[in-house]
Amino acid sequence: MWSKARSDRQAAREPAWGEGKVLSALTQSDTLRQFSRYSVVGLSGFFVDFGTYWILTRCFSFWRTYLLAANAIAFTLAVINNFTWHKLWTFRGQKSVEPAPDAQRAQASEPGRLRRLGGQFATFALISVIGLGLNTTILATVYRQALVQSIFGSHADLFAKVIATGVVWFWNFGANKFWTFRQG
Repeated sequence: MWSKARSDRQAAREPAWGEGKVLSALTQSDTLRQFSRYSVVGLSGFFVDFGTYWILTRCFSFWRTYLLAANAIAFTLAVINNFTWHKLWTFRGQKSVEPAPDAQRAQASEPGRLRRLGGQFATFALISVIGLGLNTTILATVYRQALVQSIFGSHADLFAKVIATGVVWFWNFGANKFWTFRQG
């Protein structure tokens, strides 16, 4: 009887499943924590990407003619920034998939670790190149829209870049979490 009264009081104090447990589960989730860190790193990458693009296209008239090339340069610098911070902070606890046992001995040495890091960067770069393709396609498509041109005028490319970056953000997170930095 005493334990039933105690459990009734406990149940009355606990929020219903939909009120607190879902939020609690989300905030305790490794994926949510990684997505939060990914977002912070992504914001720094956005500033590298957008800042480089803005400097190239607004300070150097040559690049106003070559918007997509300026986009590729800016995106590449952001990739290097993001890989560094994701490796050191966002996915720090995750290891790449373990190699076969005979390859583990080779990776115990410094050259082996560098080889593994190089492979991880190559995977990250491949995902980023796919992201660059998506980013450039979206940038070009949105930029060419008459409505965007009429509303944003000479800043239509900047608006298009913001849209493209937002879309590619989700592609990059998912692909890097489950491929580049996956746990073995």
